[in-house]
Amino acid sequence: MLLNNRSCLNSKRIDLENQIRGTLKIFGLKIGKVTKAQYEPRIREMIKDDQELQCYIEPLLQSREMMVRQVLVLEKQIRSMANSDDVCQRLMTIPGVGPIIALLYKATIDNPYRFTRSNTLGVHLGLTPRKYASGEMDYDGHIT
Repeated sequence: MLLNNRSCLNSKRIDLENQIRGTLKIFGLKIGKVTKAQYEPRIREMIKDDQELQCYIEPLLQSREMMVRQVLVLEKQIRSMANSDDVCQRLMTIPGVGPIIALLYKATIDNPYRFTRSNTLGVHLGLTPRKYASGEMDYDGHIT
């Protein structure tokens, strides 16, 4: 549930950022490429001289800031949960696997013993290999 709630907040944050971009575009302003940390200072810099624009954008910026803070709260809970779980700790020893991926994998797979072969796990996740068959040749290719 934590992972779903984090995903929901992140998608709403992105929606707000896109709304802000769209509003600024109507006024002929383009943000350009910015990181998550640079986003709010860049917006504030662009609207500092326009009172009307500040009235439109300020509530959205405040909502975005609250969402960013709440995502950090959820991520702290996710890290805590993953660090207290033996399976997640083992998964996190794999390079590139952090607490979010470890918990997501554990929640999706649940009981690994229900999969008799590794191929059935891929099918369960919707990872279908490309099939090539002609005459004498028949092989499974990369995941489509």
